[in-house]
This record gives sequence, structure tokens and C-alpha cells, in this order.
Amino acid sequence: MEMIKKFIDFAGPAVYVVMFALAGYMVWRAGIQNIGLNLGGVKYHGAEVLPFMITVVSLWSCRTSPARCSTSATSRATARAIAA
Repeated sequence: MEMIKKFIDFAGPAVYVVMFALAGYMVWRAGIQNIGLNLGGVKYHGAEVLPFMITVVSLWSCRTSPARCSTSATSRATARAIAA
């Protein structure tokens, strides 16, 4: 058990070191001027966003509680049984 703890104490930080080294290598290879943090142009402003926000919220609530989104009683019972 002690050996496993020592390995985990070593491997945890080693993963981060390798991850940052690879990220640095990729930035170096691509060139810092070619790295963009934009996700794209904004397509919707103001009230145009509301239908998309409502869709996302409804999909997220179905993900967290499928019993609320089912249509038939059998489907709701099955969803409750799976969620439990």
C-alpha cells in the first residue's frame, strides 16, 4: 500500500510536467503568432440568444433528471429507475 502511495505522489505531478512540456512544444512548433483564443465570431446579440439559451437549459435539465423529460408514464418510470 505504501508503494502505491509513493507511485501516485510521483505520477500525479509527472503528468502535469509532461502535459505542459507538450503544450509548450506545440506552441513553439506552431509559432505564438498562430495561436488564437477566439472561438469564432459572435453570431447572435441581445434577444436573438434566448431561443438557444432555452434549448440548452432544457437539454441540460433532461440530462440531469431524465424523468422530467419523458412523455409516457412507462418512460418516466424507466427513467426514474435508471436514475436511482
